[in-house]
Amino acid sequence: MKDTYKKFFTLLVLFFGTTLLYNQAFISANEKQSNIEESKLNDIDIPQEIYCNNLKYESAKFHTLKNIESIDIEIVNNKEWNENLFRAYISLEKNNNIIDEEYKKRFNSKIIIRYKNNDLCSFDSKVRIHGDYSDHLDVENGVISSIDVDLISGNIDNITKFKLYLPITREYENEIFITSFLKSLDFYAPRSRLLDVKVNGVNVSYIFQEKITK
Repeated sequence: MKDTYKKFFTLLVLFFGTTLLYNQAFISANEKQSNIEESKLNDIDIPQEIYCNNLKYESAKFHTLKNIESIDIEIVNNKEWNENLFRAYISLEKNNNIIDEEYKKRFNSKIIIRYKNNDLCSFDSKVRIHGDYSDHLDVENGVISSIDVDLISGNIDNITKFKLYLPITREYENEIFITSFLKSLDFYAPRSRLLDVKVNGVNVSYIFQEKITK
């Protein structure tokens, strides 16, 4: 009986000893592999993420929606943009005051954001007429419209798609009050604010509203 216990004890010691040695070898191999991979990563030249004319994100904490002073929109083909606006406006009568989809093609443009600390950020974008009905077009100071904007580069406070509404289409500042109120109740609402915008040299007051996409 004693020999049986002795053999059993010996086998037990051998089993745990072998397991311990295997685990140590496995851990050592993993550490070596990790060191090799880390060394390879250190050798890779990873470019720093940049934003707004090579300004690093960490240096742009001031660039929030509430700190925007104004926005300039420079549409590349301004003549064609204005002709498209005019055609959209004169077509309203025959289209029952509805803006036809054919006038909602996108135009290449440059968006220039002016912040209250005098920073300027310039982003490539595409813009088009936004809205279904005639209230999204105005002829008081030349033909202007509500605008749909897609940023091709950069972002505005992490927003890359937004609308610029003529205030009359959103009951002026009531829209801002409503969205702010909903946010205060923890409802999800698009960020909105009134902004001074210059579209190819024409000054317009717009309601900026982020576009919520799925």
